[in-house]
Amino acid sequence: MNVGNFPNLQSVTHSSEGVAKMMADYEMFLKPWGNFVIEGAGHGGEVLKRLFQKHPDTLKLFPEFKSISYVELGKHGKTLLEKLGELLWAKGNHAAIIQKLATSDVKTDKIIHKYFRISGVLMEVMKDYGFLSSNDWKKLERVMDNIAKDI
Repeated sequence: MNVGNFPNLQSVTHSSEGVAKMMADYEMFLKPWGNFVIEGAGHGGEVLKRLFQKHPDTLKLFPEFKSISYVELGKHGKTLLEKLGELLWAKGNHAAIIQKLATSDVKTDKIIHKYFRISGVLMEVMKDYGFLSSNDWKKLERVMDNIAKDI
């Protein structure tokens, strides 16, 4: 595999073995992702609910979420999962997607910000719902770190 095809993976590794490992991590995570996002509003709502519980200061970025129902929060959570899915399916080649998000979501929805706190919460929810094993936690962490470093 040519690292040049995945410019943002160059910072992860300079070896073809490292790129292959990262691609394997993406593949491992994408297998359960499709089933996880089928319940987009339910799982996405749970991700946002836990994000605001674990990081109450994050709710300050979304003041309109303070008084909405869980059903409405779920709709926003579904959107979040769809956007994260775009980044994940890009398998490291996500620069154009991030640029698009930077010009829209950061200014309007504020879904993505420099702390990218959603990673840990997402992994926790996926694990709790049986979509991620403890053994795969580190792999997903590498994938999310690869995305977060470019945001």
